[in-house]
Order: sequence, then structure tokens, then C-alpha cells
Amino acid sequence: MSITFSRANRAITNDSFRPSLVGLGLTVLVLAAWGAWFVFARVPLYTVSAETQQTREGVIAKFAPEQIARIRAGQSASVTFGAQTYDAQVMEIANFAQNRMTPNTVRLAVYASAPLTDAPTRAQIEIERVGPLEYILKNIGTVPPNGATTQP
Repeated sequence: MSITFSRANRAITNDSFRPSLVGLGLTVLVLAAWGAWFVFARVPLYTVSAETQQTREGVIAKFAPEQIARIRAGQSASVTFGAQTYDAQVMEIANFAQNRMTPNTVRLAVYASAPLTDAPTRAQIEIERVGPLEYILKNIGTVPPNGATTQP
């Protein structure tokens, strides 16, 4: 005895996987783009100062000894005065200078169009650019050095 389900058979015959395939294709494209970014993007890694003060020659920022080892003259930096952040550049490092500055300090030249009246609240220096995957693989099971942060 044969029971025919004509409507069900017709619906199964006419059914298409096109919407599912389109959704799957879009999902694969998004995941591939994210994976490519994860491997090839370069994200800056910053180190943040413990103390900052303004002098006639620029801003003097104090860093931890393990942070100072990664800082070089000419690196880009930023200095925050109150709510404003200005671009800066590393000009001199105490460890490599002729003992004019206290140990573990850095002199920064701040690029500002107007005189800075507020006291600097913090300085951060870009120490390197790493990929997100590289950063994770380097730091699996470790805590980042004191003061190191990443910002896009």
C-alpha cells in the first residue's frame, strides 16, 4: 500500500539549499578576513610612564628599568596634559646620556602649537608593532610587563 504525499514530495523536490549556501559563504568570508587580520595586522605596543614632569627642555618621564631597555631615541610617543594628548618624540635616554638626567628617565619633545600650561599626567612610548597572533603566542601564560598596553 503506497501512501502518496504529493505536497511533501513536491516541496522536497523544489527545495533549494541556496540561502544556506549563501549564508555559509558569507560566514567563511568573514572568518577568512578576520583570520587574515589576526595574522597580518600590526598593532602598536606601548609602554606607559610611572611619573612625568615638564621642564624647559621638554617632558621628563620615568620608566621602570625593564621598560627603559626597550626605548630608543627617535621613537614616537604621546604625552597627556589634562584631557589633551599631544604627539611627542623620544629625544634622550638617561641610561645612554652623560648622567645629566636621573636614571631610568627619558626626555620627550612634545609637538604642540600652543604653550602647555597643565602638568603632564602620563607619557606613553610605542616600543614595537606586533601582530595579534604574534603577541598572543609570545605571551601565553605570562603577564605583560608592568605598564605595557596595546592600543589600536
